[in-house]
Amino acid sequence: MESRFRFRVWDKKEKRWFTSAYLYSPYSTDSCDQEISVYENGAYWDDENVTDENFVIQQCTGLKDYSGKLIFEGDFLYDSQSKSYIEVIWNSDSLSFVFFCLNMNINWCLSKSQFRQLVWRGNIFEGVKDDTEVSH
Repeated sequence: MESRFRFRVWDKKEKRWFTSAYLYSPYSTDSCDQEISVYENGAYWDDENVTDENFVIQQCTGLKDYSGKLIFEGDFLYDSQSKSYIEVIWNSDSLSFVFFCLNMNINWCLSKSQFRQLVWRGNIFEGVKDDTEVSH
């Protein structure tokens, strides 16, 4: 699971993903005062600018869908067997990902092999990439 600790960054103001952004924290992992900086194509945003008002940082689950696409928090997945949409949510209380079935209003426990049957359909910022609507 070498992709488990990948992140992606959504720019709320520009309404776009950073295409080649990476995160940098200059402090050790035991530090309580973490700073996060975002770099993209030579541009730099420091901790003062990387705020909840400007950016959303989402982490990768380390899992892949049917076509091999990495799955991140905030993604929508589709299960053709149950005809259900699943939203990937990070639960900061349990420090784990939750796979919330939107059609049934329940959390699903999914095995790694089940992810290979799911199809990525979009994310919370760009919407669903097919004709079926997803509602929260």
